[in-house]
Amino acid sequence: MLTGSRVYQEVVVARRVDMIWGDILLPLDFITGLIVSVYGIAKSAEDGRWHRRIKKASGFSPVRTIYHDRKAHREGKLNLLNVLSYARKHLNATDDRDYVFAFLAINKNLASTDKAKLQDQNGVPSLHDLVLPNYLDSVEDVYTNFARAAVQSSSSLEILQYVVPTKLSTEQKYTHPSWVPNWANRNFVCGSPIFVAGVPNHLSTCRGNLHPQASSMHSNINPKELHVFGHRIDCIGKVLKHSFKHAYFIPTLKKAFGLEELLSLLRSSLEQMAQDKGAELPEWFVRNARETLLRTVLADGAFTVDHKLHYPIEKLQAVYQNAGSGLVVEGNEEEIRLRQYLRQTGEVASGKRVFLMGGLDIGLAFSTVRDGDIVCILYGCDFPCVLRRCTSDGSSRNSYSFVGLCFLNGWMDGARNSRDWDWWREDPEEFILV
Repeated sequence: MLTGSRVYQEVVVARRVDMIWGDILLPLDFITGLIVSVYGIAKSAEDGRWHRRIKKASGFSPVRTIYHDRKAHREGKLNLLNVLSYARKHLNATDDRDYVFAFLAINKNLASTDKAKLQDQNGVPSLHDLVLPNYLDSVEDVYTNFARAAVQSSSSLEILQYVVPTKLSTEQKYTHPSWVPNWANRNFVCGSPIFVAGVPNHLSTCRGNLHPQASSMHSNINPKELHVFGHRIDCIGKVLKHSFKHAYFIPTLKKAFGLEELLSLLRSSLEQMAQDKGAELPEWFVRNARETLLRTVLADGAFTVDHKLHYPIEKLQAVYQNAGSGLVVEGNEEEIRLRQYLRQTGEVASGKRVFLMGGLDIGLAFSTVRDGDIVCILYGCDFPCVLRRCTSDGSSRNSYSFVGLCFLNGWMDGARNSRDWDWWREDPEEFILV
């Protein structure tokens, strides 16, 4: 199976690739398409056994990724950041710098896109032009310079979408800034990002405000720092200690999500927080706590192709309530479809925690989130961000580490938030990510 980063790139961009078994020769596109089709059928198995077997099959994951990347390349939609994100899960490199350098030629494909043309017209260099392979640089510098170039070329904080918490292996001693993805590490703490890389979205928490280039790229700024701007929403008051299972691998949805246990924990935590604040229970909890909780666990459909739920939340809740046995009445195609949809969208909760804000809002974040972290809206980022104040000696007062993106109920579309806070009309606050 293809394991090298450079070989992977060649396979993705080649016009035609054939696979040979003795006297048999077949097009790679036919083989990968067949495998992806079988995978789609296997996912529909209610108890998850076939899906689990296929996922464990050696070479399955890179073949599936090759299929989607070749398709994106033919359509002119292949994105370098997405390639790096998926490739690091399946491929190996003898030099960790090649998790970036080996794929730089792929980015030439972006020259034909409307976004790249617009950048050229505005005099903004492309990501490909800003990154030159230099094996004299350390791995940390290569990754940091690449992340900074991604910010500069896009006028956005899209790079934050690719930061996923990992555990450092014994072989790796790299010390990256918190806002820089560790492309060489696949030892993920969570199941997947909340907002899957490369998936279109209809959200704009920052109301379309761009990341201000001039301030963050100033020459006298520490190269390990990223100066960003935005508004803080609130501090996280309580992280609920509840673990979610992989929805595809557990016989029943109720065992995967455990909403009854979580609802009980949510109720007791909210009542205590409201009592301590001398406040009423929030409207979302009083009106329909179960529906809001399920919407939060699913991150409102963040795991789907357009980041939104495709079915009414009432129907999904009813299907979940009927899913205790794991059996489906034969011929009930709608229930089968909805259960499968819940399994798919529910994968986003793996490795995550439900949390409560000081103002009693509810959200979902990586399991690395802590009480006292702050949730912010940063210019150039379509999703709320969780930051943690640095307390080490010598740290600036406004220095923060980036914890990750999060789903925050009621706040995902800044233009339609019912609580139109005054800070939208005020100058944004500066945060230094380190």
